[in-house]
Amino acid sequence: MTINEFDVCIIGSGPAGAAVAKALTGSGLKTVILEKQKLPRYKMCSGMLFPEAQAIIRRTFGEIPEKVMSTPRTFKGIRLYPTKDTPPDKPLEILMPSPLFSKEPGLVNYLLNVSRAGLDYWLCTQSDATILDNCTIRKLVKKDGKIVIRIDQEAKDVEIHARYLVGADGGQSMVRKKFFSDDSKPIAQIPAYEEHYTGSVNLDTEQWFYAFLDPEFSQGFASFHQKDNRLIAVTGVLEGRLLKSYFDKFRAHLEQAHGLVVKERVHSYGIVLTDMCFRGDFRLGEDNVLLCGEAAGFMRFFTEGITTALITGLKAGESILKHAKAGGNLIEMYAEAVAPEIKVVTEQHMQYASVIASMI
Repeated sequence: MTINEFDVCIIGSGPAGAAVAKALTGSGLKTVILEKQKLPRYKMCSGMLFPEAQAIIRRTFGEIPEKVMSTPRTFKGIRLYPTKDTPPDKPLEILMPSPLFSKEPGLVNYLLNVSRAGLDYWLCTQSDATILDNCTIRKLVKKDGKIVIRIDQEAKDVEIHARYLVGADGGQSMVRKKFFSDDSKPIAQIPAYEEHYTGSVNLDTEQWFYAFLDPEFSQGFASFHQKDNRLIAVTGVLEGRLLKSYFDKFRAHLEQAHGLVVKERVHSYGIVLTDMCFRGDFRLGEDNVLLCGEAAGFMRFFTEGITTALITGLKAGESILKHAKAGGNLIEMYAEAVAPEIKVVTEQHMQYASVIASMI
């Protein structure tokens, strides 16, 4: 068995994990990113980069490369259908940049349509971290002040020892479940499902992302958009057993009200989110283990997770760097650093839940 020593081990290669690694780049801290899938890997996500996320990426990672773009390249914003009875030609429009999502000045006026597989991998490669993909974690324990992670990686048995561990591994975070399970505050699971089609629809999918708020279609919101040569319909529910029923009603509505014609169902995917962000349940970590992004409970309004993943990932990396240099209480440093983002996420879900409710 090979034993590798690192200062920082990051589990998860999405925007949060990539941001941690980028914050540590050039610091001298030896860093590794572990990813369970083969990279580049598909991630169920709209792939919409909101204006603030674009700004963070450009100033932190560099200009976003054309190779990660999808078509259509940009969207003006979001067209909303508050109910199933909203006339097809009278949706509400949220143009970018919108104060619903960010109050940062000087943002671009479009959503950027990207491939999450390409974007996430590119973000990771902009750091000096070692990237180990196709990993199966066999053991994850604290031992003598360090983290010990035993993995199978391409038929090799590898053990990693690290001073710091960062869980950037999404809503179903292995790191959170291993170290921070708390039965007194159970986390609800929110299954979501999407189907990819070839075909046609009477919606302007070249310029807009669509959201449908009628409670017959989801227990949150359903969405429809174009990515390359595919039309993608998505919905989510609080009770998994009802998912198929909600999705079938949503697809039938798209067919009846918006002329969806499905030539072929190309793919279908599922994912499970959590209700942490809606309840303000942020779990930041303990001792030398940090959580960021959705693993820690961060997700903005409209389940927009990339912006907050980038912000909290960068703050996690900066906090580790500060702690490595000067010592102190790592969790307190990180909590102070992400306090503004906790405020943003909490306020968005408190203020805009009532806005959405008033539309329905």
